[in-house]
Amino acid sequence: MLVKICRYYPYPDIKRQTPNQSFKWGNITFTEDDVTECDFLVVLDYPKTDVSVKVNPNNILHLCLEPANEVSKYRQYANKKASIIYNQINEGGKYVLSHGALPWHLDKDYDYFKKLQPEDLKKEDKIVWVTGNQRSSIQHSIRMDFLEFISDLPFVHLYGRGIKEIDSKWDVMKTSKYTIAYENFTNDYYWTEKISDCFLSYNVPLYFGCERIEDYFPAEAIIQIDPKDKHIKQFLKETVNSKAYEAKLEAIKEARELVLDRYQIFPFINHQINAILSKQGANIGSKKELVYIKGGNAYYDNYPKYIDLERFIRKVKNKIKNYK
Repeated sequence: MLVKICRYYPYPDIKRQTPNQSFKWGNITFTEDDVTECDFLVVLDYPKTDVSVKVNPNNILHLCLEPANEVSKYRQYANKKASIIYNQINEGGKYVLSHGALPWHLDKDYDYFKKLQPEDLKKEDKIVWVTGNQRSSIQHSIRMDFLEFISDLPFVHLYGRGIKEIDSKWDVMKTSKYTIAYENFTNDYYWTEKISDCFLSYNVPLYFGCERIEDYFPAEAIIQIDPKDKHIKQFLKETVNSKAYEAKLEAIKEARELVLDRYQIFPFINHQINAILSKQGANIGSKKELVYIKGGNAYYDNYPKYIDLERFIRKVKNKIKNYK
């Protein structure tokens, strides 16, 4: 079975998330090549360029990667030609509530992480946070305010774009026991590589974000934080000086396996497609048609028009605010 993946971002190389970097998972072979036909078409957020391929129109899947915040909410509605949209806010019809299966941002492959053991790493009693300094949404700004508030703590090491540039997220995370994983959107389904990268690195996530995160991962593997807690600095100090890491290590191992073999993009897509096929029947090659889908931002042709009005009002408010 051939599944074509379309996406807009060149990094990371998602092939590394398959065994032997084979671009295969179970009974499925994946490709990003410009093939003439495929059995399923999977769009990750949106395709960079126009797509033309022969595929069953019922086999076009879309995964929403961006948060459903005031900036990118429109992306949760994808494209009219998508037959199933895995998103974080809509349910019913073609919409399925799900996490986004974002790729990890650690420059190691699936095989490396499957073999990696805790004793292979030299861990220190410290907290790291790899993030960016952007304030493009309300939650981004709140996150940056929190970062600035705790920036004076000597045991918290801050890295990322506009903060302290690094070449490798892995080089930072492999040496720490704790990592702050602060999502830029909160609801029941949205979680990202911010927490999965922690588990892959054998780190305890100090987590804020998905409100149902313990439905996905063992509660014992996570320390949930409240950025608004007036005692948060003391809490972080007590955590880094505790034995929480050692107590949570077995649960972290379990969480890692869930990331590698259940929640990441390839086992996730494999599971979804095989569930679809069990309903469709075995003849996946039937009813293929030439499908044309626009790339870039033109891909998003399915969102309700009130979102345009919300965006216009937000721009006007921002202009007034900046003018003042």
